Amino acid sequence: MAEFQFLDKRVQKTKIELFLTFFTLLEQMPYKDITIQSILEHSNVGRATFYKHYTNKKNLAEDCIELLLKEFTIAYRTPYMGKSKFEFDQLTSDEPFAALLHIAKYRNFYLALMTPSLELRFKEKLLQHLVTLYEQDFYFHENAHLTSYINRYIVYGSAGLIIDWIEQGCPLSAVQFSKILIDTITAQVHTVTIKRHIVQNETQRQKGFLEH
Repeated sequence: MAEFQFLDKRVQKTKIELFLTFFTLLEQMPYKDITIQSILEHSNVGRATFYKHYTNKKNLAEDCIELLLKEFTIAYRTPYMGKSKFEFDQLTSDEPFAALLHIAKYRNFYLALMTPSLELRFKEKLLQHLVTLYEQDFYFHENAHLTSYINRYIVYGSAGLIIDWIEQGCPLSAVQFSKILIDTITAQVHTVTIKRHIVQNETQRQKGFLEH
């Protein structure tokens, strides 16, 4: 990960060892079952060195997540870095979103972190991170009074698709999934067909349920 290059060489080696060990264990067992002892047993880091950097496993986990999201942010902003405008309708599937390439590269890390955990809450953190990034970076001049709503409409939908893609183990390549995202974001839905039989049947069923 690029962020490691800014660390002191000795710190860099130690953190790489701890991060990789943590993610390896997370792939093998639930977060609640990981202990500091198991981390030490599977790494070349001594107890004193571990406690020099972290007070507990949660501190290590949070550091891993923070680093991963920093790397994600760099990749996310790559397509529009230095630009004044970002034209979604000019994107092509031959140029996948750099953020998706990042996720695909660290797919096992993301998938392991998606495991339900009240302590880590990674899915919620990733969703909020995406929302924050989008709201910070984009502004719609054409509908300035709706910018906040448009942002949330697009980002929550896109984030939901991305999280679903991760949870499925990234079955589509970054290129294939980029095309789906681009088509989804740029799609113009003017009219929808109502499935009347389903609506009517479901409404009657619900009414019947309420009457009992």
